[in-house]
Amino acid sequence: MEALNDLTDDERNVLKKYYVNLKSDLDAVVKYLSWQNLNMLMNMYIDVAKRAGMDGVRLSSPLTRLLLEIKVAQEDLGIKFGPRNLTHRKYENTVSNFLISFLERNDEEAKDYLREAAKLRRSLGWQLSLLL
Repeated sequence: MEALNDLTDDERNVLKKYYVNLKSDLDAVVKYLSWQNLNMLMNMYIDVAKRAGMDGVRLSSPLTRLLLEIKVAQEDLGIKFGPRNLTHRKYENTVSNFLISFLERNDEEAKDYLREAAKLRRSLGWQLSLLL
């Protein structure tokens, strides 16, 4: 998304001409972004990184870039990020519970919440998660 800032008007027109579903494709996924969970990750990135066995700076940088990408999408494409209905809110809560369980080192509970989130999002990956 950040690359959109670098496009000339002609390049943007070409993008819109050939990727006619860009806005609708993005609109289909942005409803699953949780500002609450993103803020939790931003505020606790050192703990999350430590729990994941990675360097905090290595996690902080992509999170910062993600915020910039969201800003570009909101400003340039007029896309609203965040839950739009009760199912999206339920998904948001489930992911929040996953993050909390993950940070509390309750791996079995975290797996359950992750499976539930995948089911709510209708992700194909939830079927693979049954093997976990």
